[in-house]
Amino acid sequence: MLPTVRYCQGYGWHVGRPLVWTGLMALGIPLAFIAVAIESLASAAIHMRMPIALLMPALFGLAGYRRLNRKLAGEPFAVCLPEFFMDDMTAWLVPRGHRHFRALVMIEASIWGSVVLAQLFIIGTFYARR
Repeated sequence: MLPTVRYCQGYGWHVGRPLVWTGLMALGIPLAFIAVAIESLASAAIHMRMPIALLMPALFGLAGYRRLNRKLAGEPFAVCLPEFFMDDMTAWLVPRGHRHFRALVMIEASIWGSVVLAQLFIIGTFYARR
């Protein structure tokens, strides 16, 4: 799996999993800090604890869950392999039932899960300091 961005005929735009993971981390970690800041400002303003920051990992978890459900419902995974494995430069579509489908589901779950765990670690550190 290469860090590529390309258009695949019959599939749409495909972004390689290393770029997806990097993008999700680059988006998820600052959003967790922003959610913690919003929660601390809200709790200082209304003098009541409301776990607003926990919404961010819940939203990322829901987005990952919906993506995995789409894949399990029949949408194929697109995989870009190095040039010496493929005869053309299109992506390899891996449908459900293929022998590598389970491994791709586990990779996808670990990508989304690592972002959610990083967010939970940031939020847990904030709660532990209170």
